[in-house]
Formats: sequence, structure tokens, C-alpha cells
Amino acid sequence: MNERVGVLCQCFGIQNILLQTWKRDLQSHVKELQQQLQSRNKEIASLQSHCQELESRSQDSSTSSSDGEVKSKEKGCKEAGDGALTEAQQQLKRKEDQLQLCEIENKVIKELLSKKERELAEAVHQLEQKEDQLLSKNSELLRANETLREERQQIQEMKQKVTRIFQSALQQFQRESGNAVPYVLYGGSATTDGQVAYFVSFDSTQVYQYDWSIEKWDTLPPLPCMNSGLVIIDGELCAVGGSHTNQVFTLRWTKWVEEYPPMNIARSSPAVVSTSNGTCLIVIGGLVDDGCWTPTVELFQVNSRKWYKLTDLLQPLTRPSVTLCGDKLHVVGDHANGYFFSLQSLPSSDVPQLTPHLISWTCLPPLPVKSSTAATLCGQLIIIGGRSDRWPPVKSIYQLVDGQWVEIGSLACCRCRCLVASASPDKIMIVGGKGAQDTVEKIVELVIGRMEQAKLVVRLV
Repeated sequence: MNERVGVLCQCFGIQNILLQTWKRDLQSHVKELQQQLQSRNKEIASLQSHCQELESRSQDSSTSSSDGEVKSKEKGCKEAGDGALTEAQQQLKRKEDQLQLCEIENKVIKELLSKKERELAEAVHQLEQKEDQLLSKNSELLRANETLREERQQIQEMKQKVTRIFQSALQQFQRESGNAVPYVLYGGSATTDGQVAYFVSFDSTQVYQYDWSIEKWDTLPPLPCMNSGLVIIDGELCAVGGSHTNQVFTLRWTKWVEEYPPMNIARSSPAVVSTSNGTCLIVIGGLVDDGCWTPTVELFQVNSRKWYKLTDLLQPLTRPSVTLCGDKLHVVGDHANGYFFSLQSLPSSDVPQLTPHLISWTCLPPLPVKSSTAATLCGQLIIIGGRSDRWPPVKSIYQLVDGQWVEIGSLACCRCRCLVASASPDKIMIVGGKGAQDTVEKIVELVIGRMEQAKLVVRLV
């Protein structure tokens, strides 16, 4: 808009300059005509003076030409002067007419210029009004944008608040629904037969089961004593050891019965595991009657129904956690230490029972955290959760890679001494354990793993 105003102003300015130039040219031409008229008048006056002089001479001189010649010359001079005067007067008349015409044109041009100036002033006034309107609209738009930004910020804050409320409600719902653990599980034992997972806390006799097919929790008859380790032997759920006992109990319908022979040593809170074919049971460590954690290890063969002593651990492990990974058995303790040995070194049924069978225990690299739980995922050894020297617990999942512990993922909740059961080779279920608020965590987490270029990749479900 301002550019158009500038162009109009330039046009009117050029017209005004042209008019001024024409006016100056006309004035100069008129002055030139006036000078020519004055020059002719002088010539006429000179001719008249010359004629008078001739007349005077003719009267005074007797020897002059005759009167006829004098009169003839006088008449010629007079006619020449009259002709020049007439012609000068006619030229002057034409110039005056041209000047008058130029003045008329100048007046018309001035009127047009005045009209254009008024139109330009009106256009400028309208442009100023439009500019004021645009400025007003721009101010309104800026205020609207500011209001919109504030509303968006409020909406974002409300969205975040609603999300937090929803997540809190979802967690509360999960805690109170069948998809969460409705019970307190901490520092206990877990096992699975592939269809149902079983859990128990060492400080409790209540056994809980989770059916994978219907995704539902249920309870089983209480154990005969606390601090028993759960394991599947020959397809049946068994409880090994417990407070002041060396018995092995088997669940039959609604009762726990003593079907298998007792262990050589009574122990509570042991780490128990059965081999992949379910024909051998291995019991590691545990708390004995003198209140100390024992390094003793025993093997039970289902076919021979005999217990065998194995080489003790290099050092006792507090609250041991055990898992089978390929052909190796791994056990970790509560103080960031652990060992493993090869299952190929297990004894056959014809070895002496009283003499400990030699197996070669090997130290694991120092664990990055304490109070973690050992597990196997996609054939790889991992440890889940745990804690550092200070509270709270951690969410980390570590894998043993080339002799080093590498963090490969994290849980949704902090927890230590949690319970882990395998749903399949690539899926594990994590329940219980102490959380960040020093309370038992009831959220259930499923971790799925897959191998990518010899690396384990995990994700939460």
C-alpha cells in the first residue's frame, strides 16, 4: 500500500515539474517576443526619424532631388516601416495568443493537478485508515495468539495432570485387579511348569499360583512350614526344606505329603532348581539351625530316589538365587557375589552317597548390584533389579557378556529380591520385591527378550 502511494506521489511530482518547465519556457518565449517587439519599435522609430531628417533635408537643400523623388522615398520608408510594424504586431498577437493558450492549458493542468492531489490525499487518508485497521487487527491477532498459547499451555498442563492421574489410577487398578499380585511377595521362591507359575515368600506358608492361560491369580494350600523352596520334580510341585526341617513335600490335591526321602541337612530358604528333564533336584545353601548360611550343596535323583553330596560352594551365599543357563548352573548371593559349574559334572546313580562328588565351582565376575535375582532369558544369564549400597533399589537388567555385566534394559518399577518365573524361553514374569518406598511392589512385569546379532534385547510388556 505504501509503495502505491509512493508511485502516485512520484507521478504527480513529475507532472508538476513538467508544468513548471512549460511555464518557464512560455515566460521566456514571451519575454523574447517582447524584446523583438521593442527592437522593431526602435527600428520603426529610427525609420521615422530618418524620414523626418530626409524631409528636413529636402526642404533645406535647393540642389536636392525633386519633391517627387523625396515623397517617393518618404512613402517607401513609411510603407516599409508600417509593414515591419504590422508584421511585428501580428507576431506579437500570435505570441500573445500562444501565451494565453498556454495559460489556459496551465490553468487546466493546475486544476487537474489539484484534483489529483485531492484524490491522492483521499487515497492516502484511506490508506492510513486501512493501516490503522490492519494495526488494530494485528494487535487483536497478537492478543488472540497469546491467549491461544496460554490456553495450549493450560491444556498441556491439564493433559499432563490427567496423564499422571490416569497412570496413578491405572497402577492402582493394576494393584487391585487380577493382573497385579494381590499378595505380598518378597525374598521367596518361584518356579513354573510352563503353564502355571508358583510363588511363595520365605516368611510365609501361603503359596500363590498364576495361570498363564486365563491370566488369573489363585491360592494353594499352605505349606507345612515357612522358608521352603519351590521346585517342579517329575511334573509335580514340591517344597524343599524349611524352618528346622529337611523334608521334601509334594502337593497332592489339597495336601502336602512327604513322598520323597529327606535331605541330608535341614535348611531353610535354600536355592532349589531342577534340571530341564525334571529328573534331578539340586539344593544350594540355605540357613541352618545355628543361624548361619551354609555352603553345602545336595543333589537328588528322582529315578534312584537318592540324595548325593556335591562340592560345597567356595563361600556361603546369603539368600542365594539360582538359575539354569544352558549346561551351567549359576547361583548368586545377596552381597554381589556368585558361582557357577557345569551340569556335565553331575554324578550318575552309581556313585557313593556319603562321599561328596567333586564339581568345579567358578566365580562369577562381581555383580554390579546387591540383592538381585538370577534368571535365564533366551539362553542368556541375566540378573534383575537389586540395590546399591544405598537405598532405593534399582530398575536395571544386566546380562553377562564376555565376562562383564552389561546393562541391557530397565524395569518399570524399582525392586530388589524380587521373584522371577519363566513363561517361555523368551519371556519371564517378575513379581514382588521391595520397591522405592521400602514397601513390597505388587505390579507384575513381563520381560520379553530376543537375540539380535548375538546380543540380547529386552522390552517390557
